[in-house]
Amino acid sequence: LFGVPIRPGGPKGNVLAYYDRRFNEKGDDLTPEMIRMRDNNMLDLAVAAHEIAHHIDQKIDLKKQLNKLAKDDKDLYDAVILQLRAMDYDKLQSRAFEGFAEGVRHLLTNTLMMPPKAHAQYAELNNYRDALGWIHDTIMDSSFREAYMEAEIHMKMFDEQTLEKKVKSQYGDEEDILTPGSAKFR
Repeated sequence: LFGVPIRPGGPKGNVLAYYDRRFNEKGDDLTPEMIRMRDNNMLDLAVAAHEIAHHIDQKIDLKKQLNKLAKDDKDLYDAVILQLRAMDYDKLQSRAFEGFAEGVRHLLTNTLMMPPKAHAQYAELNNYRDALGWIHDTIMDSSFREAYMEAEIHMKMFDEQTLEKKVKSQYGDEEDILTPGSAKFR
């Protein structure tokens, strides 16, 4: 769907998945990009959405998009960058690109209607809404528009299934159940 393969295996330790793209000193790609996920996380939609966001980040050039925002609307840039850094799962590093990936995960999996209380900078609800709005608008203005819209539809379909079907989908053994591993999600 987003043009990046998702493969099992690779992550070790506390890492559930990673976006794999390596470059040499000249900046040339050394490997084809792919997402590597632990075998037991292959059907985890939130993890997949986060890693797909790293792929989108690379393709739309997140740094360039943020620089454009800084020139066009400094106040919105300040709110968005603060929130992207606050959304990084590693609060000591506060990386905007990890916040972007978490924001896409929040938008696609609809797991957060309100920001979590885990980080003080989340307290500014308007910054959170501004950041998610900017992420959504940025993707909708990119070549990923169609794929993102299709993913939203499939996520809604998955979310509307009964709890029993959601649980069964993790095993991927019934035809009538929408699973993250099904062809519709690729």
